[in-house]
Amino acid sequence: MTNQGAKTSSLNCGASYTIPAGYHNGSGKITANSLSSQTSGTASASDILSGKTAWVSGSKRTGTMKNYSNVIQNATTDTNNQSASCYQVRDGYIAVVPAIGYWGSWDFNKCIRVPAATNVVKYWSGWINASTSTYPWQYQKANGEWYTDNMYYLTLTFGFSHRVVCATAHHENFGNNQHLIGINGQEYQLGRSTIIQTQKTHPNMATDTYFYIAVNVSGGRYFYEAWYV
Repeated sequence: MTNQGAKTSSLNCGASYTIPAGYHNGSGKITANSLSSQTSGTASASDILSGKTAWVSGSKRTGTMKNYSNVIQNATTDTNNQSASCYQVRDGYIAVVPAIGYWGSWDFNKCIRVPAATNVVKYWSGWINASTSTYPWQYQKANGEWYTDNMYYLTLTFGFSHRVVCATAHHENFGNNQHLIGINGQEYQLGRSTIIQTQKTHPNMATDTYFYIAVNVSGGRYFYEAWYV
């Protein structure tokens, strides 16, 4: 009979050891290697999908990563909300930061939706001829009394409802013939002490498809600029 002495072996999960025939002195040992040595990894619970489990370095971990692969998510402007995708409107583009989680493959049924950019300020400019007829524009003097002044005007045809944030106009030949209209509809003219109240003359200026600027020169050509939403 062969004297095998003290046989030893270290086994990983699923391995086997064939015990040889012969005499064993009772000091041999078969040892199972530690689970930690067989499941080395660096994943944390946040790296594993929610509801899924994994053994990492000997410990069973349950995932917490949100799964967005089958959802449509509405983006928000709240950059502190990491559970939702957020967006910012920048110089001519929209920047989107996806929510922290797993997105899988993307298509238009599993996506991030950015609200229509209705509040983005847009710019429009060009040349236009002033009217040849006048209109009674309203203005208010320092004493608070209202008056009207028959003035020519520019017609900016947007073709859709809009809200002008600011607009300017100046005559091509007269540098001192300049006009500035603010968001409140007040028009300031260089060299004029009174303020024309566009919103009084044109009450639906915020919803109309046109925008009017009062000017002094009949038929003159003006360069206009308009910022609108």
